This record gives sequence, structure tokens and C-alpha cells, in this order.
Amino acid sequence: ELRRFGAAGEVALRIELDGGGRPQRVEVCGTSGQAAFDRCAREWVLAHWLFHPARQGEAAVPSVVRSVVAFVLR
Repeated sequence: ELRRFGAAGEVALRIELDGGGRPQRVEVCGTSGQAAFDRCAREWVLAHWLFHPARQGEAAVPSVVRSVVAFVLR
């Protein structure tokens, strides 16, 4: 249904990473205004994203990053 109306939006996320760069917790810190977009962005990041781990010296450490996922349905 969102596609039929050409919906678009951006979801701002706060992503907590483990020492291997894998998302462990994702929270929406800026909603798109569409619950479906917010949920999809959060679930996609948890299932598919991988980051280069943060480092302190030679050791990989947990970290927090922020990112924005943009949706444009045509």
C-alpha cells in the first residue's frame, strides 16, 4: 500500500555494535512517520549489516554508531 502512494521517509538509527562489528541493538531515534519503515529499517540492520569494529589500540571494542536509512517507493 505504501508503494501505491509513492511513500518516502528517512529513519535515523542508533546502533550498538559488539567487538566484531555486528549490530546487537538498534533503536529508532528519528522516525520516518511510517511504522512500517521504522520496523523494516531496524530489522534489516540487525539481520544484514556488518561494520568494521572500533579499535582501542590493537583490540576491537564494542561501539555505538548512528546511521540513516532512506526509503523511496515508486
